[in-house]
Amino acid sequence: MIPFQISCGNCFMCNLQLYTQCETTQVREQGMGAALFGFSKLYGEVPGGQAEYLRVP
Repeated sequence: MIPFQISCGNCFMCNLQLYTQCETTQVREQGMGAALFGFSKLYGEVPGGQAEYLRVP
C-alpha cells in the first residue's frame, strides 16, 4: 500500500509519525497539512496518484 500524502520522513512531525503534517512538504499558504498526490492547489498541485499506475520515487 502506498500513501497518497507526500512526506520527507525526517522533520519533527514525521519523526512523531504524523506524516500528513510533514513540515517539509506543507502547503504553507493554506495552513497546515502535507502535499497530496493528484490534488488541487489547496494540496500542492502534485500530479499523479489517481492513475491506474504510479511511479513511486
